[in-house]
Parts: sequence; structure tokens; C-alpha cells
Amino acid sequence: MPSNVFLELQGRQWRQVEGWNVKRLGQFAEERALLGLRKSWCCRSVVKNKQSTLALAFSCDGSLLASSHLTHEILVYKTRSCISLLRILSAHPATNRSPWCLTFHPSRPHHLLSGCLGGSVLLWDVQAGKCLFVWQSGVASPINSLVVLPTHPDHFLVACDTRLHLLHHRGDRLGVVWSAKTAAMDVKVRLVLHHPESSKILTAVTNITQSYESSMTNLMRIPPQRSSYRLQMYTYGFDRGPDLENSSMGLISMAVRVLSPQSVVLTSRFVISSSVETAGTKLSIHSVERNSFGQCLFSTMVTPKHSKASTCVYD
Repeated sequence: MPSNVFLELQGRQWRQVEGWNVKRLGQFAEERALLGLRKSWCCRSVVKNKQSTLALAFSCDGSLLASSHLTHEILVYKTRSCISLLRILSAHPATNRSPWCLTFHPSRPHHLLSGCLGGSVLLWDVQAGKCLFVWQSGVASPINSLVVLPTHPDHFLVACDTRLHLLHHRGDRLGVVWSAKTAAMDVKVRLVLHHPESSKILTAVTNITQSYESSMTNLMRIPPQRSSYRLQMYTYGFDRGPDLENSSMGLISMAVRVLSPQSVVLTSRFVISSSVETAGTKLSIHSVERNSFGQCLFSTMVTPKHSKASTCVYD
């Protein structure tokens, strides 16, 4: 193979179109890249003898990988050369519930935020292996999603139950700047993401019609369908939160069935979402640009029926 590659490169250098093959060079480059990954990442199962993995997160510099599990633990790995376990963070005594969502600080690679199923947010120093503070929402509902503001890294957005909170961390104190509430008790905030270039946020909130149908099925003892959520974009400020009661403002998609915070990715131009439908998992791309806001640019079924794709990655 190397000798053939040498001839291909020689032919390309001398512009001998019939003497070189782009596809063959591409195959060789791919094989070499995979070989490098096998050597550097030691391709093997990272998590062993652990229950379901709930969330994954990389640090801002890519040197750390964190994963949360149903064992109430967070596993932190070093990823520079070969993946190796750095720290096991056990559940804080005040919460004692499994972490549902994870996010690293955008400028401090050793600070990790976790939101647990019991309604608490924890800030960890993974280098020291200790919890710096605990914030409790006051309700026994999961922290569905959390994000650190990229322009103000001492502020966090937390989605829990029917509310969206903006928290401010200063020293050893954590306070609530504002709280926005949905229109009804059974309308939940499932997701919050921050736009990378503006003071806008993306939310996934339970559809009002779906919420009414769910309550009726409970009364009639009919098995409920999977909840659907509407994706909306809001502008917010530090003096006011978004109007979550407005179901038409900044509407991008009306019915998305997300499984986890990793099911939706927000970039400066697009919203990429994976939605679990009856026929399989639906991958959609919507525009968030001013001239084409809310338009569906691409949509396809990416997995067979009964399978679940819960994570989207945009590079």
C-alpha cells in the first residue's frame, strides 16, 4: 500500500490525471487516522461495570471527559494521550440522586456543573474532587437542563419543572437573579441552550395541547403518548426573564420529542434536533437566521423503528 500511495502522490504532483486515484489516497488517509486513534485513545470501553450512562460532557480545552450514571456517580477521565480515570465524584449527601445533566465551565476546565434528578445543582472542582456548593430548587423534580452563559460565566441557566432560573455565583454565594414560569403546572421546561453569539436562549417546553391530552388520559386511564415539546427562541436580559407563557414567540418547531439535553444542538445559524417518532428517530435542521428563521432546512429518519438516538453532535 505505501508504494502505491507513493506512485499516486507522484502522479498528482506531476498532474498525471490517469496516474493517480483520489479515492485510494482518501482510503489510505482514513486508515492512518484510525491507526493513530487506536494508539492514542486505546480504543476500548471507557466505562466498565456501570449502569446506564445519563450524560457526557467535555471540558473547554478538551482535556477532560465527564460521564454520569445511575449509580449516583460522575466519572471524570483525562483524554490528552490515553483515556484514564482521574476522579470518581459521588453524590452529595444533600442530594443522593443521580446526575441527569452535566456541563463544564467555559473558561475553567476543572469546574463541572451537574444537575441531579432530585432538583439540585452542584458545582464540582474535579481536580480536588470536592463539591464547592449546592443549590436546591425547592421542588422534587429533575434538573432537566443547565448551561453556563458564555459571556458571563458566573451566571447559570437552570431548567427545572415549570421554571427557568438564572443563577449568579459570586464567591461562596449563589443567588437567583430571576425565575420565569410556564403557563401551567403540567407544562415543563425540558431544555435550555444559549445562543453562542447573542443574548438569546432556546427552550423546549411541553406543548399545551399535549399537556391537556395527558391530563385527560390520566383521568380515563389511557396509556399516555410520549410528550412533545415546542422549540422557541427568546431574548432575555439580566433584569427580566423570557415570557415562557407565550407559546408563539420565536417558534421554531411545534412538536419535538427530545429524550435528553443532548438531543438538541444550537449553533449561530441552526438548530439540530433528534426526535423520537413512531417510525423511528427524526433528525431535523432548522434555521435561526433572521431572513429564514424557523424554516426546516433538512429532515430525515436516521434510525430504524424502536431505536433511540438521544445525542446530536455538531462539529
